[in-house]
Amino acid sequence: MLKSHLERTEEKRLTKRLLTLTFLFLIFAIFSLFMAIPLLAKFSLLLTGTKSITKDQAGSNNIPLFPPSLNPSFEATNTAKISVSGFSESGLDVEILVNGQSQGKTVADKEGKFNFSDVLLEEGENMITAFVKKGEKTSVDSEGVSVLYLKNPPKINIDQPKDGDNIIDSNPLYTVNGSTDPNVKITINERMAIVDSKGKFSYDLKLTSGENQIKVLGIDPAGNLTSTELKINYNP
Repeated sequence: MLKSHLERTEEKRLTKRLLTLTFLFLIFAIFSLFMAIPLLAKFSLLLTGTKSITKDQAGSNNIPLFPPSLNPSFEATNTAKISVSGFSESGLDVEILVNGQSQGKTVADKEGKFNFSDVLLEEGENMITAFVKKGEKTSVDSEGVSVLYLKNPPKINIDQPKDGDNIIDSNPLYTVNGSTDPNVKITINERMAIVDSKGKFSYDLKLTSGENQIKVLGIDPAGNLTSTELKINYNP
């Protein structure tokens, strides 16, 4: 059956409308695609940047603080208060400890240097350490510095001879012996005596006929001095 003129006209109109709608849809799809790509790129960069910042922050928080270094100025002293210096990363809080007890806090300068001027010591052996702080982070303790505080001068006991002794012997060499505190250096008439680990000392002194003066001097590692003198008579 042949289509009527009206039907053919309607088909043409519908076909034209369908082509127009298809064309508009394609234009819209292309426009949306071009708009979406930059937005997706920005969103991707935002996510990547956030992850990077989070990772950097986590990495920064995981970096440990290095402990400070102390300058060992001496091993023994006869004063109760000493100065202790050292260096660390600049701007960090530094806390110093003596035998595990806090003795003060300071801040390292722009060169990383710090100094504690009144560190109080206990009599005897003292172990000095320090650590640094930055916010909530704290370093481990530094390598310790040992300082011996000796308040009193060393003791000297002379066992032989006694003051006023008369020595009768053909051999002029006479052994002077006694005892002192450990690590004390002993001189007898300005000559170094032998001192063992327990503080016992001896020295062979050459006597002269008549009166002989014997001067014994002891000095400990902190610089404390003790001296004693006696006189003996020698008859060859």
